[in-house]
Amino acid sequence: DRSSYALTHALTLSRRALVVDRQQRGNPLLKFIRHVVTAPGERFHADYLLGPTSCAFFLSLRYHLLHPDYIFERARDLGAFRFRLRVLLLLVDT
Repeated sequence: DRSSYALTHALTLSRRALVVDRQQRGNPLLKFIRHVVTAPGERFHADYLLGPTSCAFFLSLRYHLLHPDYIFERARDLGAFRFRLRVLLLLVDT
């Protein structure tokens, strides 16, 4: 199955690089991440893979105020994956 292959590939890449979901490509946060190899990825249910057992979500406070259930739904969708560390990167932009 294509999505399980994409996840396996992303987890393998995350050993050497910060894997960035394709939906995060235009995120202004990325210009502040330096001295780290980044690699594109897709279909791994988080915004960033920090390592094989670590992931991160990006959330704008403004977006959260408009859609308060969004981050909880994303975390619930991640439930089947065994990430020991889950980080929330919050942009305070109100």
